[in-house]
Amino acid sequence: VTLLDTDGDGCIDRVYVGDTGAKMHRFDIGDADSANWKAYTIAALGDIGNNGGSNDRKFLYPPEVVLTVIDGNQVAYILAGTGDREQPASTSIQDRFYMMKDAVAVGAAVATSTSTTQAVKESQMTGVTTFNSATSTIDAKASTFKGWYITYDAGEKSVNAPLTVAGTTFFGTNMPK
Repeated sequence: VTLLDTDGDGCIDRVYVGDTGAKMHRFDIGDADSANWKAYTIAALGDIGNNGGSNDRKFLYPPEVVLTVIDGNQVAYILAGTGDREQPASTSIQDRFYMMKDAVAVGAAVATSTSTTQAVKESQMTGVTTFNSATSTIDAKASTFKGWYITYDAGEKSVNAPLTVAGTTFFGTNMPK
């Protein structure tokens, strides 16, 4: 899990965690009364049909979360890679590295935030594996922007949690021989 203090008061008020079905979850735990805590699935990026196909991805490491402010509103960018360390030589799953955008409404009821009421699907995200910046643009500030993904080579998998330092995110992958 990744713990966040989104309002700078020294207390954890937001938790992000991925699961082995390639879903990313958000828990809002900032209220002193646990009855007011809320849980959301913010992205569903894996085997939704549960048929064991090439999209049977798993998040096995904690996501990296980068907070920023856009037009006066706090936004979280969640970065995480998929991969199944239990099957290191498998090439049947098409793993990816994802960046998901989540609007963080500090002090507001989360249910009013349209970015978290429905899980983002991969079809709503931009593939950047062969991204050509000369002919395409990504406006990460746009309200319609949901995120992007990098498709790994056949058999390539994430092998650690990502880390962002000075605006650059680092992550490790492994490829079977």
